[in-house]
Amino acid sequence: MEKGWERARESLISLEAMLRGTCEPERLLDLVENFTLFMDAPGGTIKLLAKNHQYHGVTNTLAALRK
Repeated sequence: MEKGWERARESLISLEAMLRGTCEPERLLDLVENFTLFMDAPGGTIKLLAKNHQYHGVTNTLAALRK
């Protein structure tokens, strides 16, 4: 039983870290403005948002190119 609580606690910490990182005002605006795609699909429009590794990969690449 203790391992279950430990795993739940680790998941909450991970979720909190993800939310704090994503909801940082500058990063959130960048995600909405530059990393969101609206796509027509059967049944209506869907919204696609870049995953964390995609966001960091692109921003790190652009920063390296600017140097």
